[in-house]
Amino acid sequence: MWFSPILILHISAGILGIVSGTAAISFRKGSPRHALAGRVFVASILTMAAAAVYLAIVKHQPNNLGGGILTFYLILTAWLTARRRDGETSKYDWSALLIPLAIEVLGWSDGVDAFFSETGSKYGVPAGLASDVRLWIYLGWT
Repeated sequence: MWFSPILILHISAGILGIVSGTAAISFRKGSPRHALAGRVFVASILTMAAAAVYLAIVKHQPNNLGGGILTFYLILTAWLTARRRDGETSKYDWSALLIPLAIEVLGWSDGVDAFFSETGSKYGVPAGLASDVRLWIYLGWT
């Protein structure tokens, strides 16, 4: 069986993210080992999310495309928040807010399309699920 190199990268980065994330939470906050493990975690999860977005485009999986973009956004903004020292919101933060808002608009659009379709679903996802799951994940209502 042949696997895409991007799929192998995606899986490897995800495994490295799990290992480095576990290491980061096991080291004392502020220690050099915690910082190193955290940087490895961020890099690996961003790589995993970018590979997921590419794979979703290639395989024509719109729901996974939104999930990959949202994962990339959440990890990147969490890292930027941890790096911020002044406590102020920058123009970049306000512009980055457009990413989850766009994903949610597309999710609701998919939900409306699914609702009015003959099968009551779009891409195999029922109308209520297509529109609400992304919002629940983003708000942490899982």
